[in-house]
Amino acid sequence: ALVKEHDAATSDVERIFWATAVFSTRSAKIIPVLVRYARQTAEETMRNGATSQLIDMVGEAEAGKLIDAK
Repeated sequence: ALVKEHDAATSDVERIFWATAVFSTRSAKIIPVLVRYARQTAEETMRNGATSQLIDMVGEAEAGKLIDAK
């Protein structure tokens, strides 16, 4: 449900709210959203945060594979 709500956010306030929820969870279901943040977001701090969380969750090697995968 969190991923669906996150992806459906339309306003800046909603996006910030759901992004905070994404970064607060440790559920493996959120990994695809973190990978998207690590690859695509314009804000460097968000990319770095997503990368760090991925490393914490799956290890550095796996996080690198996920982020670099096409």
